[in-house]
Amino acid sequence: MMKEAKLTTAVFFDWDVTLVDTFPGIHKAHNHVRGHYGLPLWSEAEYREVMKYSSREIYPKIYGEKSEEAMKILYEFIEENHIAELKVMPHARELLEQLRSKGVTLGVVSNKIMGMCSIIMS
Repeated sequence: MMKEAKLTTAVFFDWDVTLVDTFPGIHKAHNHVRGHYGLPLWSEAEYREVMKYSSREIYPKIYGEKSEEAMKILYEFIEENHIAELKVMPHARELLEQLRSKGVTLGVVSNKIMGMCSIIMS
């Protein structure tokens, strides 16, 4: 005898690479900081290696005593530019609309400062 399936009432998504691709914008932001300090810009491949670590971990190793200042420059750039740099993942909008039409509560869990889900739904 099969049990009746229960309907999901809520779905929480991670922000990055689930709903949006933030990689190009974050890569650009880190290169902005590197350019500010006269360092060579990271290629996409180089940045993919570095992004294994959080900025809080890696910035002291790269910028030393200027790491706090570098973080401030990074976050100011992100704040000013993140909307233009966000790329909605393929089918994210359709998935969210389908779930919403079924009355499912939607949420986003992220440690990023750029949690603007309204972009996808607008």
